[in-house]
Amino acid sequence: VLNLRAFTIAGSATAFEVAVAALMARLARPGDITLTRLAGGVETSAAARLVGVSEPSYFPDRAADHTITLAIPGVFFRDPAPISSAAIAAQANVVAAPLTALAGGSGPISDAVVRVAGPCTQVSVSDPASGTGLSWSGSLAAGSYLYLDAASLSARISTSASAWDSGGTVVTGGLDYPAAGPLQLWPHPAISVTGVGRAATTTVMVRARRAFL
Repeated sequence: VLNLRAFTIAGSATAFEVAVAALMARLARPGDITLTRLAGGVETSAAARLVGVSEPSYFPDRAADHTITLAIPGVFFRDPAPISSAAIAAQANVVAAPLTALAGGSGPISDAVVRVAGPCTQVSVSDPASGTGLSWSGSLAAGSYLYLDAASLSARISTSASAWDSGGTVVTGGLDYPAAGPLQLWPHPAISVTGVGRAATTTVMVRARRAFL
């Protein structure tokens, strides 16, 4: 829960009442508040929900001071936009390869998207710290890309290297995860990769927004 103070100032009594009403209406819209924080030169954001607004304290010249209480249901602040890791060569088994581009966060990432470039069969990716992961039992051809989405627990195959969010053929039937649960990347993020039928073109890339406490 976070408490914020807001000041409302207007040039007339009517304009003041309109401004206060607009502020209350804006805050009360469900699922439509984004809180942005700048700390240490890093800008992060989080979805917020209105808990309540105190009765305003009024000042001369048509000004008022409100205390606004917000809840952050997701717990963590996030990067404004996803960050892609470098491609990791995975012709052979990969053990705890660091995801340098996603370092610097302080909370777990549970909605990463993993892209595997073929060829590969029965590919498995995991987070060494938590033991969580994702696996896929199908066969991926060279020149195709497999996208494993940890948040929606879905899998897609596409010929596009940039189909991170949509597109391609859904192949979720072959998706599974270990007893520890679906993939969560914990600081400092790293990934392990196993599978068969791999070649020099087989690579793994991870795209996600870092999480901050």
